[in-house]
Amino acid sequence: MGFLPFDGPSISWPLVRRRAAEDLLYWFDCYVTLLRTNGKRISPGACYEDKKSYYAAVYRLRKAGLLTPTTPGRGGSILLTETGLNALAPYARPKRYWKRRWNGRWFLLVYDVPEEERQYRDVLRRFLREHRMGELQRSVYVTPHDIRPLYEDLAKATGIRGYAMLFETHSVLAMHDEQVVTSAWDFDLLDSRQAYYCRTAAANLDQLISGPYTRTELESLARDELQGYRLAMVDDPLLPEKLLPRTYLGKKVFRLHTKMVKAIAERL
Repeated sequence: MGFLPFDGPSISWPLVRRRAAEDLLYWFDCYVTLLRTNGKRISPGACYEDKKSYYAAVYRLRKAGLLTPTTPGRGGSILLTETGLNALAPYARPKRYWKRRWNGRWFLLVYDVPEEERQYRDVLRRFLREHRMGELQRSVYVTPHDIRPLYEDLAKATGIRGYAMLFETHSVLAMHDEQVVTSAWDFDLLDSRQAYYCRTAAANLDQLISGPYTRTELESLARDELQGYRLAMVDDPLLPEKLLPRTYLGKKVFRLHTKMVKAIAERL
């Protein structure tokens, strides 16, 4: 019996495969260091069907100073640099976001960009995605994190101040904090993706323990599981624990993901 696929409902799988560099960074973080610690070695390229994309991603990451070779040659060992560790996506280290203390203040970003100034809208949208802000209303976004220094840097670098304003407040539209959270972020969709990951990961863990698998099968499972984990977490706002909905599954996803990585690494 084979492993269950991690591509499930509401998941755009082609989108995942276009993020080769991000996946590769997280692969190094999850597996390469862990395997080296256990005296094993694996080439991440073995887990990529498209070898051309793999080597192109490695080249870009090395050029950016995020990876460094420890042995010469194309087949040599490569590790994450300190810069690479700092460049990991937020879902790679979700605990530090859940553990953040919240002082009860919200930060609202409101913008109105004319159609002919589309470049400013694109800059703002990247900023909103990068900081996982929630959409309360059209062009009104919210976060519990103090983004004032980051916004000031953005405003100075791009000149968007004439099109956007950042507000600090204790109350948002007279809503309770729980209402703000459920209104600004689509937790129904997130719960669906995370529940699917949890069911799939639990079943695959049982399957993994039940019998021996070839290295090729394990490498394929490792690749698919990492992509499945990213899709389950990439749109997670990673709110402070105090603001997490009661039905939130992100922590369970991370626990199962950690178990999957260790179980696969032990068998590689």
